[in-house]
Amino acid sequence: MSGTYVNRLKRRVLNMLRTAEDVDDYDLAMFLIDQVIQLYVRAPYLKLFGSRIRSHVLGN
Repeated sequence: MSGTYVNRLKRRVLNMLRTAEDVDDYDLAMFLIDQVIQLYVRAPYLKLFGSRIRSHVLGN
């Protein structure tokens, strides 16, 4: 997988983190931080293994 998608995830992480710092609504800020953590973990995984993480499996 090219580094384009990884770089896009890193940009999203930084943008969402800046947005979470400026939001007055605590619940929205926590949601954004949760998303930041997920994307922050996903980016190096993609860089190392070259595949996207599937977090939910529908069926066996």
